[in-house]
Amino acid sequence: MKLSYMVPKVIRHFTLVIITLLFSACAQVPVTPAIVSNTPTVGGQEQTSTTEIQATLTPTGESTPTPQEQVTIYANYGFRFTLLPGYQTVNQRIGGDLHLSLGIAKESDDTKGYTLTPIGLRVFEKSVAVNLIDWFAEKQGDCYARGEQPPSGVYFIDPRVDNEETFKGSPAIKYESGCWPVPYEIVIDRGKWVIALYYLRDYPIDYEADYNRILASLEFFEPETGAVETATPVPPTSTPIACLDEAAQPVQLPSRKIPLEVRFISDGNLWVWNQGGLPAQQISDTGDTLRFTFSPDGEVIAFERPIGDYPYGQYKIELWAIDRDGGDLRRLVSTEQFDEFLTGRHEAWMANFPRDLRWFSGTHQLSFGVYPYIKAVGAGSAAEGYWVVDLDTLALEPWAHPDAIDPYAPKEIPSPDGQKIALVDRASISLLNADGSIIRKDILAYPVNACGEGPCWGAPLVVWAPDSLVLRVLVWDEDAFGESFSAWEIPANGSSAQKLHTFSGMSYFSFISPNQDYIAYLRRVRPMSNDHELHLATFDGSQDVTYAEGYMLYFQGWAPDSIHFVYDLFSVHQPFLGSVCGDPSPLVAPIETPATQITWVDTNLFLFVVGQEGQPRQLRLGWVGEASILIGPFNGENAQFQFVPDEEALRGLK
Repeated sequence: MKLSYMVPKVIRHFTLVIITLLFSACAQVPVTPAIVSNTPTVGGQEQTSTTEIQATLTPTGESTPTPQEQVTIYANYGFRFTLLPGYQTVNQRIGGDLHLSLGIAKESDDTKGYTLTPIGLRVFEKSVAVNLIDWFAEKQGDCYARGEQPPSGVYFIDPRVDNEETFKGSPAIKYESGCWPVPYEIVIDRGKWVIALYYLRDYPIDYEADYNRILASLEFFEPETGAVETATPVPPTSTPIACLDEAAQPVQLPSRKIPLEVRFISDGNLWVWNQGGLPAQQISDTGDTLRFTFSPDGEVIAFERPIGDYPYGQYKIELWAIDRDGGDLRRLVSTEQFDEFLTGRHEAWMANFPRDLRWFSGTHQLSFGVYPYIKAVGAGSAAEGYWVVDLDTLALEPWAHPDAIDPYAPKEIPSPDGQKIALVDRASISLLNADGSIIRKDILAYPVNACGEGPCWGAPLVVWAPDSLVLRVLVWDEDAFGESFSAWEIPANGSSAQKLHTFSGMSYFSFISPNQDYIAYLRRVRPMSNDHELHLATFDGSQDVTYAEGYMLYFQGWAPDSIHFVYDLFSVHQPFLGSVCGDPSPLVAPIETPATQITWVDTNLFLFVVGQEGQPRQLRLGWVGEASILIGPFNGENAQFQFVPDEEALRGLK
């Protein structure tokens, strides 16, 4: 569904969920064992695979385990352990000196919503010169409230040390947390590496006996120097092969007529990159760019800069410009001018901000709306005036915007042939002729979905069929965040809307393929769970398959060819390329994860970001089934990118 002005609130909601559920602060490329084969995931995080033990893997002098037991070997860390029958493993988020975080749980476990998996194994890097007691003391911290994130570098919360001892010849500490969720852990010093195995004492199921069996199987050997661990992503599929439509045919987009141009912000500076040309060129060096927009001819850039303290709500904004070659940096509108634009003052007023930046076609004139920022819960606002600034002459004057944006205004969606208009408002859809005459008012009504105290509202997903004969709609049954939604068709002649099917799934996470033949949607495995099933269905609901399942699994969008799509595990950002008929495959190479912000350029070409926020990141250009290339650095809180669409090629598609 499309929720107008609602996305930041939703993102904040899910960010809180993610912070609540993750134990570590940042993610790197997960390490997988040297011996792997496909096994299911737990908690939906990235999978660490194991294999059944063969006689050749059994250490000399030891009895051969039963065929159902499995071994996991980490050659570069120098340890192996036996996975018990009915158990599975999954790599969890890592970062800093935490090199491996491996979750272990029963395949039948239905309590995956816990903060930690019931059993877990962690590997930390440690200086050989530092003894275990001192190292352990540096990594501990106090209890923190549920839902909060532990401080960076803190891995042992309110520790209660049972005793200091040795484990199979190595120094070790037995530790129990005094805080929820009460992990009990043995921490073993292996020199460069610290190996720690824990279980949760307050887990709904008692795992102590199985934990002790896994602990007893833990064996050490000399790490293989120079060993290179490879990571072969294994998607969290719930069916070996999921085929929604065997006759599905990809939509072919026309080839680009012009080279691809990518524009982006890194470390607060403006950059531009052209396909087939030089490396990315840095345009500005102010180090504080928030948002930007290129003029229609691409020769001048307008951008926002903060004045005052960061973060948002504690600073004011100025509007600046710079030429594409990096020359003539100039201020367009000062904070004092923004404050003077609106004389009215709410008691919680903080500043006036520019929004809705739009260029006059063929010129360097830029219009913008001025919004008062009110520091209050749900204090959304609308533009209270519009101005135009000329980036060449710096002339500034008020402007009567012909279609000023009203947060409550209905959305007008014209048909492809230009003959009809779908008017979508807060409670219904109406059909109009292009001249504004009404074909049928309120042809489809639905529950009003507000989004807090501010002036915003949720709109259903509405698209015209390519032939303009019918309007296709996905709309919630109760509210936009409910667990069911329905597919409707509205004939363009004004006859009654027809409900085609009701889907049991999260209405906000439902998506129509570009050719409108298919729907992808998420369904919770159980109420209030973050274990998600990814479903594919025909628009009329006649066919429906479960394509994948995983913890924090999210659909990232349809590819332009309408038969492929991208989904990932939100907690590890390991994207997979799925198909309406066939198994998924990794979208990017293992060394390019975590991968985020996947944006399709054409049928086989996409932009994406590699790296964890807060750490060095890269903006890359990828080809399906091939290696990617570097666009440039992509660092800082305000890093963002856009590419120039090929209008000529798109016109050819129509």
